[in-house]
Amino acid sequence: MVEYGDSGIAKDVAGKIERSTEKLQQKSASITSHAANKIHDVADKVGSVDVDEYRNRMREMVDNARCEVDKNVKNVETGIKDHPFESVAIAAGVGLLMGAAISHMGRRAIQRRTEMR
Repeated sequence: MVEYGDSGIAKDVAGKIERSTEKLQQKSASITSHAANKIHDVADKVGSVDVDEYRNRMREMVDNARCEVDKNVKNVETGIKDHPFESVAIAAGVGLLMGAAISHMGRRAIQRRTEMR
């Protein structure tokens, strides 16, 4: 049986383990330092965010969207006032199509239930 206590193999393995440990410690220190720098950078960026500026931008965007919606609603109202009979005919057609679609879906649902029994 081979004893490793005093042999060169044991010293060689121990030396490799020691060098690997030192390399791991250096790498982990480097990675930790890099991560800490990144965290500090992010914290600085978060700390410098102007919330009021974003709030004002969002309000401006909402106001612009509201104005566009109001314009479109006024255009639709004007179209309905200018062409009342056509508007009623379109609404009736849409109502008929929706009613037919709902009726068809209801019939299919009843048909599925009866098939499952």
